[in-house]
Amino acid sequence: MKEELGGIVSVGGPLANEVPASSSPRSKTPILVCSGVDSPWVTPGAEEKLKRNFDSVKTHRYKRKGDTMPQNRDEMLPVMQFFATRLRQAAPKGTIEIK
Repeated sequence: MKEELGGIVSVGGPLANEVPASSSPRSKTPILVCSGVDSPWVTPGAEEKLKRNFDSVKTHRYKRKGDTMPQNRDEMLPVMQFFATRLRQAAPKGTIEIK
């Protein structure tokens, strides 16, 4: 995707297989990936693929197994911090606001 988005939060999901192994230039859209400690999807290889396609990738591993939605404050806090950071920054160039 050539346009920068405000940000993407993924819960237990890597990039699709159809996405190239890397892109140049990398997307400026920031990414947060949340997953369990034993994720079969968010593997070290999947994280590397994200980092080869996006400039800013952060991963948060739950202290439990499973790639489900955040279930407590500790699991949700990184998502809220990600949103807070993105909301404090200026919108990407060319974006529009829908009211």
